[in-house]
Amino acid sequence: MSSSKTRYKNKRIFVDGAMASTNTINSSEVDISGGQMVSLNISWTGTPNGTFAVQIPATFSTDGLDTVLTWATLPVVTTSGSAFTAAGSASSHQVEITAIAASRIRLQYVNSSSSGTLNAWLTLKGE
Repeated sequence: MSSSKTRYKNKRIFVDGAMASTNTINSSEVDISGGQMVSLNISWTGTPNGTFAVQIPATFSTDGLDTVLTWATLPVVTTSGSAFTAAGSASSHQVEITAIAASRIRLQYVNSSSSGTLNAWLTLKGE
C-alpha cells in the first residue's frame, strides 16, 4: 500500500505593490512543480483601475539556467464571466486554478489610472 502526503506551500507574492500611473508590476515567480491546485488571494487599497493576468512560462533560456525568457497569459475571468480587473475602489479577489501543468507561475498587474497598493498570497496544494 502506498502512502502520499499532501503538501501546502504559501508564499507572499506582492508586498505593498505600487498600483500607480501606468505601471506594470510582476509578482515574484513561484516554483509550482508537482502542484495540483493553486490559489491566489489578492487584495488592494485605493482607487486603481487596471487589469490582472496570471502568467506561466512560455519559453526558457537554453544556457542551462532554466531562466524564463517570456511569459504566457492564462485566461482568467470572474465567475460572472467578466475580465479580472481593479475597477476604481479597494477590493479583493481569489483565483482558483484546479489543474495546472506549468512549472512556475506569477501574477501581473497593469495599471491604467489612479493608484493603490497591491498585496497577494499564493497557496499551492500538491504532493
